[in-house]
Amino acid sequence: MIRIVGQHFRYLFRVFDNDKHQVGSLYFGQYGDVNTCYVWFKFENRVLYDGEQFRTTLDIPRQLNLHFNNITAIDLTKDFRKNIVNIIRRLYKNEQITTIVNGKAVKNRKQIIPEFHIDYSVSLERLRNPTFYAKQKKALHDKTKGICVCCYDKKTEVETESHKQYILDFYNNPKSLHRLEVHLNADEIRTYCSAVHMVQSVDLIFDKDFLTNMFYHHLASVVRFTKGRTKLDWRDILCSDRTI
Repeated sequence: MIRIVGQHFRYLFRVFDNDKHQVGSLYFGQYGDVNTCYVWFKFENRVLYDGEQFRTTLDIPRQLNLHFNNITAIDLTKDFRKNIVNIIRRLYKNEQITTIVNGKAVKNRKQIIPEFHIDYSVSLERLRNPTFYAKQKKALHDKTKGICVCCYDKKTEVETESHKQYILDFYNNPKSLHRLEVHLNADEIRTYCSAVHMVQSVDLIFDKDFLTNMFYHHLASVVRFTKGRTKLDWRDILCSDRTI
């Protein structure tokens, strides 16, 4: 471990594996918090794509004799071959389909929807690579305040911005890769676990059924669609497109 200087914590440490690759970070001694002794552990995105290393990394707090308290934030994602942004756009542009945002049906198709947002990359000839966002109102300006949904061209993002080649390697360098992502914070995770009678633990991170159900539940809570009296289930919408 290597100690570094931070803005919000007295003690910050970067954690490395035997090959000197960073696998996580430890934070504690939060400024202004004098009555608790919480430690935050954040693992690097890279370890998510190596099952054995992921388990080893998540075991580090236990080796340090730390006891699990709760999940602070999580990004739940599903990756597809087909363009998810285009699928969503076809749905909300279809006049026979009702778009429901944060539980409220959008009846006036000309009204501005603050909770919807699309970013583009721009060339001198056209708009490219749309990224679609749908958020709870309280998360419009700060995703730590509520649920955020995002979908985008992951392959292009890796090649032009993040350069996380290990993600494309994980999928054997596909010709296309599109991601649908749901960001949750501690309150949403705690409420959902209580609703389904689950106790938070590190083991939940490896429970695919739990994570999948939590993904679809919160996705539909922010944006969903109906056709007449028929609810369009996200699982049905996405299963018609090949998931990786």
